[in-house]
Amino acid sequence: MSIFGYSGIRKCYISDSICYISYSSNQKRYLTLKKTTMKTLYILFIGLLVSGGVMAQPCPDSLYITTQAQIDSFQVIYPNCTEIEGDVSISGDDITNLNGLNALTAIWGGLDIRNNYYLNSLDGLQNVTSIGGSVYIVGNETLTNLSGLDNLTSLGGSLHLWYLDALTSLMGLHSLMYIGADLLIADDYSLTNLEGLEGITSIVGNLSVMHNDELINFSGLNNVTSIGGDLYISYNDDLTSLTGLEGLTSHGENLGISHNNSLTSLEGLDNVTSVGGSLSISGNDALISLAGLENVSFIGANLSIAYNFILTSLTGLEGLTFIGESLDILDNTALSNLSALEFLTSLGEDLRIQESPNLVSLTGLQGLTSIGGYIWIFDNYSLINLSGLENVVSIGADISIEANESLNSLTGLNNVISIFGGIDIANNNNLSNLTGLDNIDAGTIYGLHIQNNHSLSTCEVESICNFLANPNGEIQIFDNAIGCNSPEEVQDSCEANGVNINEQLIAEKVFLYPNPSSTIITIELPTTPQKNTSLCIYNLNGQQLITHQITEPQTVVDLSGLPSGVYFVKVADDGMVMMGKVVKQ
Repeated sequence: MSIFGYSGIRKCYISDSICYISYSSNQKRYLTLKKTTMKTLYILFIGLLVSGGVMAQPCPDSLYITTQAQIDSFQVIYPNCTEIEGDVSISGDDITNLNGLNALTAIWGGLDIRNNYYLNSLDGLQNVTSIGGSVYIVGNETLTNLSGLDNLTSLGGSLHLWYLDALTSLMGLHSLMYIGADLLIADDYSLTNLEGLEGITSIVGNLSVMHNDELINFSGLNNVTSIGGDLYISYNDDLTSLTGLEGLTSHGENLGISHNNSLTSLEGLDNVTSVGGSLSISGNDALISLAGLENVSFIGANLSIAYNFILTSLTGLEGLTFIGESLDILDNTALSNLSALEFLTSLGEDLRIQESPNLVSLTGLQGLTSIGGYIWIFDNYSLINLSGLENVVSIGADISIEANESLNSLTGLNNVISIFGGIDIANNNNLSNLTGLDNIDAGTIYGLHIQNNHSLSTCEVESICNFLANPNGEIQIFDNAIGCNSPEEVQDSCEANGVNINEQLIAEKVFLYPNPSSTIITIELPTTPQKNTSLCIYNLNGQQLITHQITEPQTVVDLSGLPSGVYFVKVADDGMVMMGKVVKQ
């Protein structure tokens, strides 16, 4: 057969002003034609197909549609085609409907329907029951609903519904039961709820719901019980409730709720018991309560509560006992207490409390015995002391206490015996002494920075004196009050006030032997101990492993159950705390 002088043609794909010609010899040529010639060719080619002059083609491996004419002629060119093995892409300036695709029942690749400005319906895809890859429905400005996908039950990849300005409903997805990866619903400015997704019970990947200005709740996701990846809910200006997420019981990775300016609580998450990754709640201007998180006991990574400007308390976190990494409480200007955290017992990494001007104490953190990383208490205007940290004995990195204008005491750190980092005390203008740092083993201090505390005149606590006598890192002491204005001034005060260093105390007042030991050690006091004398042994993470009440001058302690390593020994009575080390072989 010959078309315009070309013979042996097997296929002719017509798009815009290009005719893509494939010969029986597998050669290919491309004809660029004028529009008038193109129209003539198109009419001739369709006529030949109808009359049987050209052999009907099998389904193409993939289908890339850019014009309405391609859709209208699809079943003429491919009369028996019901399944596409690869991807289907539909994007064109003149596409108004998909009716010519109504013979399709399955797409084994992905489906991308993008930037079709005059497409207001997906009718034509109503016989598709499964899609093997991802579905992207993006930038179709006049599409009001998803009618046409009514029989779609399974989706192997992700579903992205993005920049659909006129979309008011997800009806049309009511048969969908499985999404193999992520669900993204973003920048759909007319969408008020998620009704139409009731068939979905789990999401394998991430669920992201963002920038949907009129979305008011999550009705439609009521049957989802688990999300394997992240859940991000952000910048939904009219979102007043998380209703619709009540079925969610576990969450595999990160949960982020941010910048939802009408959201007042987190009710709807009431049945979530654990978050595998981080939980971040930030920038929700109307949030007055964390109610809805009462059953969350476990957070695998970080908990961050930040920039929620009218949040006054952490009510809703009463069930929380474990944070695998860090706790960040930042820039919550109305927050006045941390009491809801009273059952938190484990913090794997850092504690950071910053710019909470109404916070007067750290009460609520008394369940913590160790902090795996650093402590950073910064710019909390009303904080007067560190009460709430009384039970912390070990800090894994630096202590940084800075720019807390009302802070007059470090009380709360009295029982910290090791920090494995530096001490940074700066710009606390009402602080007059360092009482509270007394019991830290100076061997675990790796730097000392005390500066710009204009009322600070008394720095000669035992840990600081001990460190200055045997420094293990950089020392900077300046711009404090007289008496604590230089390392030399502090050392002079240590000597003048007879402050002993820890190793001398443990050696002169308490005899500990043998050291090292593989089985038992003996603790011997020079006199009969006072009534409330106790012995505690801690590991390097600050965990209390052995405790004894000392009633006699000599006490034997069995170490055989401990792994080999270095341990801290603490002997305390009503008037003094003495620290030392023992090596278990």
